[in-house]
Amino acid sequence: WLKPFWLKCLGSVQLALCAVQRTLLPSSKAMGGVCCTAEQQEKFEAQVEDVVQKAQDKVEEVCEDAKDAVQAGVDKAEEAYEHAKDVVQAGAERAADAAAEARAEAGERAEAVLEAVEEATADVRETLGEVLVDVKEGAAAGADAVADVMTSAVAAVTQTTIVEFEVCKGTTKSVHFESQALGFSCARAGGGCSCLSAPKQQVVVRDVNKNSQAEKLGVKRGWVVKAVDGTDVTALDHANQLLTKR
Repeated sequence: WLKPFWLKCLGSVQLALCAVQRTLLPSSKAMGGVCCTAEQQEKFEAQVEDVVQKAQDKVEEVCEDAKDAVQAGVDKAEEAYEHAKDVVQAGAERAADAAAEARAEAGERAEAVLEAVEEATADVRETLGEVLVDVKEGAAAGADAVADVMTSAVAAVTQTTIVEFEVCKGTTKSVHFESQALGFSCARAGGGCSCLSAPKQQVVVRDVNKNSQAEKLGVKRGWVVKAVDGTDVTALDHANQLLTKR
């Protein structure tokens, strides 16, 4: 874009010089007609031509210098623009990297917090489960104790013997005997000596007498004797003692 601009400027200067030349030459002729010889007029015109040429050369030189100066300024401006663009690009990249690091760090912190919350929740659940198990076991034990006390109280008030049998696995049945003649005998489950040191021996019904109270109440051979009047049976001797205490 500079070349057309400087050519336009140079053309304008040349037109101006031509206008000056056209103005000065008639004046020189007029002067020659009044008081100058032909030699003087020719000399004057040559001086005018020389001045115009020098002025034109000087203008062209100034224009070239100006053109170079402007071109240098444009180069510097472009260089400064490129440098500024590089600086802005580098700043944008650093900002993007910082933002990415911040997001990554925030994500890691969030994951750490989530893991801590999950671990704490798991601990609370585990502790709560243990507490519930303890509560259930304690409640069951308490309920069993209350049931044993109630059974013992009922037996004492009604003058009966209440025997709890396990008729099959997990199923129990309480039988109320109104007289001391129960009508059945006991044995250690599996046979063998009743004096073994097992912490709790299983005692079963060995025989049920004909037409006895036990037979009328539906007691069957092989039933496990679990408790008598609310007291758990621990061995054969213990069962016989509880059954004959009245």
